[in-house]
Amino acid sequence: MKLPTLKDYWLDSNGYERFETIVTSVLIGLIGIVVIIAVAQVVATLFNVLFSGENIFAFGLFKLLFGQILLALIALEFGHSLILALKNRKIVFQIQGIVLIGVLAMIRKLILIEIDEANVMLLFGVSAILVGLAALHWAVSWNETDKAESTG
Repeated sequence: MKLPTLKDYWLDSNGYERFETIVTSVLIGLIGIVVIIAVAQVVATLFNVLFSGENIFAFGLFKLLFGQILLALIALEFGHSLILALKNRKIVFQIQGIVLIGVLAMIRKLILIEIDEANVMLLFGVSAILVGLAALHWAVSWNETDKAESTG
């Protein structure tokens, strides 16, 4: 069985599917650039800390470093979901990837919150979003497990 090539895909696609492929490919490239910049910022921050003699475990520095790392992870996961959509010829995003991006973004938000300036409603809102995303992730995982068991 011969796997379809890019040429076969291109010939079988209509105009809008070709447009989606081009836009998705450009976005993957741009997200790759964002990931490279984010990783470079993490490396630069680490070098500055190591060679400046600052305490690497200072809370503000710790927050900055992990905020930058999570930003790189969010961009990587977003790029990964675009690549999966392109490979599967489904530009509609995979729901688990989007939920994971949301969870990472909320965790980043929690890490970067200035606890002295945070109010109860902000913390309640972020917590509610995280609980909702966790429930959605569980429901999607349960649904996919149920589908796999019924087909397998």
